[in-house]
Amino acid sequence: QQQQQQQVPMAQLEALQEQLLQSSAEHQQAYALVAAERAAACAQAEALETQLQQASSHYQHMCASLEAERTAACAQAEALHHQLQQRGAQASEAQAEAEEARSM
Repeated sequence: QQQQQQQVPMAQLEALQEQLLQSSAEHQQAYALVAAERAAACAQAEALETQLQQASSHYQHMCASLEAERTAACAQAEALHHQLQQRGAQASEAQAEAEEARSM
């Protein structure tokens, strides 16, 4: 009985080693590409978050400013209304006095 050993030719082993190295390099390139894309996406997300915070702050400032303007306008309208009421009362009083003077 002869024991037969199958021997893989050296050229085939070298070809397999080359394929393995190439596959490993491709995987490393793919990993680096994914890592770069992930870093870019994270940077973009951070930039968008900063923009959102700035927009929110601006919006809150604008709302506070508009509320202050509305409060001032309401106070001014109330003062004008009060003045008109006083002038109306004065005019009514003057008219009553004038009518009383005419009837004398």
